[in-house]
Amino acid sequence: MAMSVKGKPEIWDDEWVYTTCGGCYGQCSIRGHRVNGVVVKIEGNPDSDFGPRGGICAKSEAMIQALYDPNRYNYPLRRTNPKKGLFEEPKWERISWDEALDEIAKRLKKIRAENPHKLLHGGTPGPGSGPDLPLGFGVFGAVFGTKNWYVGGAGLHCGSGSHMGAGLYHASWSIVPDFKYCNYAIQMGSNKGTASGHSMGFNMRLAADARSRGMKNVVFDPICNFGGGKATEWIPILPGTDGIVAMAMVNIILNEIGTYDVEFIKMKTNGPYLIGPDGKYVRDKKTNKPLVWDAKDKKAKVFNDPSIGDYAILGEYEVNGVKCHPSFQLIKDHVKQYTPEQAEKESTVPASTVRRIAREWVDAAMIGATIEIEGEKLPLRPVAAIMFRGGQGHTNSAQSYCAMCLLNGIVGAMDVPGGTLGWPAYIEGYPDTGRFTVKPYPCKDGLLTAGTFMEHRPWPIEESQVPYTYLMKELTPTASFSPHPVTSDFDKYWDKLGRPYEVELAMIFGSNMVRSTQNREIAASFWGKIPFIVSFNILPNEFCEGFADIVLPDLHPLEAYCLFGTHGPFFNHPIGMEGWNFPVRQPVVKPAYERRNKLEVLWDLADRIGMRAEMNNYYNVYFTSFGGEALIGGDLDSIRHLGDIDPKKVVQLIKPDEKITYDEMMDRALKFYFGEEHGMEYISKHGSVDWDKKPQEAYWRWYVDVRIPIYMEHLAELKEDVIKNAEKAGIELDWEQFTPLISYFPPQVGKEISDEYDLYCFSYRDILHNGTYTMEMPWLDEVSRLNPYTYNITMNAATAAKKGLKDGDLICLESPYGRKITGTLKTMQGQHPKTVAISACSGAWAKGAPIAYGKGTNFNILLESDFKHACPVSWSQETAATVKVYKVDRRIEYDGVGGDKL
Repeated sequence: MAMSVKGKPEIWDDEWVYTTCGGCYGQCSIRGHRVNGVVVKIEGNPDSDFGPRGGICAKSEAMIQALYDPNRYNYPLRRTNPKKGLFEEPKWERISWDEALDEIAKRLKKIRAENPHKLLHGGTPGPGSGPDLPLGFGVFGAVFGTKNWYVGGAGLHCGSGSHMGAGLYHASWSIVPDFKYCNYAIQMGSNKGTASGHSMGFNMRLAADARSRGMKNVVFDPICNFGGGKATEWIPILPGTDGIVAMAMVNIILNEIGTYDVEFIKMKTNGPYLIGPDGKYVRDKKTNKPLVWDAKDKKAKVFNDPSIGDYAILGEYEVNGVKCHPSFQLIKDHVKQYTPEQAEKESTVPASTVRRIAREWVDAAMIGATIEIEGEKLPLRPVAAIMFRGGQGHTNSAQSYCAMCLLNGIVGAMDVPGGTLGWPAYIEGYPDTGRFTVKPYPCKDGLLTAGTFMEHRPWPIEESQVPYTYLMKELTPTASFSPHPVTSDFDKYWDKLGRPYEVELAMIFGSNMVRSTQNREIAASFWGKIPFIVSFNILPNEFCEGFADIVLPDLHPLEAYCLFGTHGPFFNHPIGMEGWNFPVRQPVVKPAYERRNKLEVLWDLADRIGMRAEMNNYYNVYFTSFGGEALIGGDLDSIRHLGDIDPKKVVQLIKPDEKITYDEMMDRALKFYFGEEHGMEYISKHGSVDWDKKPQEAYWRWYVDVRIPIYMEHLAELKEDVIKNAEKAGIELDWEQFTPLISYFPPQVGKEISDEYDLYCFSYRDILHNGTYTMEMPWLDEVSRLNPYTYNITMNAATAAKKGLKDGDLICLESPYGRKITGTLKTMQGQHPKTVAISACSGAWAKGAPIAYGKGTNFNILLESDFKHACPVSWSQETAATVKVYKVDRRIEYDGVGGDKL
């Protein structure tokens, strides 16, 4: 054996370790190759459905460079520069872990004694952080007692409307076509299967197979890049107008073609529920249940009366002296206003195209067809309509997303073979134990309720309250995430409410709150006022340098343990008949320097403030909930009610004051879920616990007695109280959007178009990048510089020529609000002529990020952040801006920080 100069064998350590990727929140199953204590190679796991089965994307391979980045945070640091701001130097000094945690704990104890809401906590599902949400940073604040949970850019720009809608209609975090059986997929502002982070690995694999076998894929998008570039047909559309195209298609199907899934509407929606003149359900006086009309017995009955012979979905009836209609009748009449010609006027999609796509799609739906899968006879509806961030990232977010869901609903293409699937909402559990189980169930009105969810629950809807948190979400309980308090109008409303308290401490996990969220000046104004900020992070970024008082060095995914690669199956587990996989993150290399797992740091803090027993109780409740009865819903609010749970129902995996390590907790949880033989020793060799999925789990819709709200009666119920409570804070919203009849509302960005500001500007996901983190990886930077689009501003070639612009010009985009960004122009044909576009989240200015510094353009500088630019129902932030374009001779975003050198 060859020996090294130190007397050891040249190769004294050579091992492949199964783990999960941290390049995005897809969390693909991977293998890391360690040689002599160094990670030298990353590969996809060829034996797991939780990913591309052997392949990986560029982000995963480049994770090695982030692990060994010489600029990484390795020790706790304290800011010595009292000034905070976008371009301020922190002047770090190294401190010990005890110094850091003692200082943080002292402040936490004081805050918890006075008012827990004075703590603001938050983060984003970025690399290394997202998987810790159900066990770590989201939980710590909820158990602590604060409701001030603020997400980062992946939340605000992600899918407030889509998460709300997917929860209501699929009990899931998001949706995707059933690629194995789908024959016709429509995508609106979505790169599912081509670039988006949700389960990117297996979605790309399944989508490629679907295209190979001939699935037609129609993509409505302002730009022909990842989704449009691989589509059968790309249809350019103006940002924020997807909803009216979906509504026009619904109109054509219901009122021109007249073909729809009557059985699904009768049995699986609230289409039969009778609606009174006030827009609300007509309810039984004795039981308070919604009434339906039994067409066979010709009388009203409660919706779940077993004697119902035939649910009426059309017509007018009289109940208790009140004229009423099935909600489906109201929907069918309501959508007549959305003609293809009206859709063309708003979206620029030709009316003839809208008609053709609607006819092709409903024909492809094969209404009435069935398929047999492993002995189970199931409805076959091989069509799917999908929307994500691009289509719903506007002030009409909720209504637009629900319009697309309505399109799926009227043909019955929901959680059945070939149709639109949510990430798995129904799992019967590991065969040998019956544990790790989640099942949706009906609420008192028969509507779909998720067995578990994340951060907020989509159903049942809570009552509106006068805002009392910084986020103000309690005003509109349909909201997913909130842009508040990092808005230009927050102080106005907080003043009106009497400023009941002020946040004194912010704990931020894995986020870059001034580059990845909204306009940086608005963000700086808020964060600069918080007295003390703690940031857990891996690499330097603009937020840490400009605003953090203490930075704690987090572990990189390749050196960390993590039990949940997700929050649960509904978040990103393999769809359809792909197998059940429970991949576990384990370190490929040991942590270096003084880096620590954030979860164990939070436990250390919990010890110091006397909160360990409460944290341990939460873990017992959480694990028990997946072990059988759902004791909590998975949302943060349910965590705050742990004291209401019968302790007899809770399995005690961890004793109240027991101090264990993360891997010890993982070992106990794995053995509880999957049996004694499937603990960490098993995981260290296999990386995952896998088993077969049943057809009734993959396609659960007709196995669970639940309905979906194609008529959103809850908005009619909420409207009056929301208006009343908003008045007390001086808040004005577009109240018309609180309509139970799914409708189209023009987006704010479209209202701001003028002769001077004549272009829509939007950003889009680049498959090479995730948040602001990946621009600092040299391999990805090299590829990005070779790619003509990643670091440049794109525009339709004909539009550029009309404006006297050409490739390579340095241009400025300016909004009506005076926001300005600059960058290099790259023209292309595959882009809507009324738009300009910017990819990813580049434009770095942090001194600790020398690779990313000065490259690309930070689109978010253009974004306004206020109630005027947010969806009133879901609170989705408007993610497009109105701009004018002109040539300039220098970059302006870096003035004072070396901008003259760019």
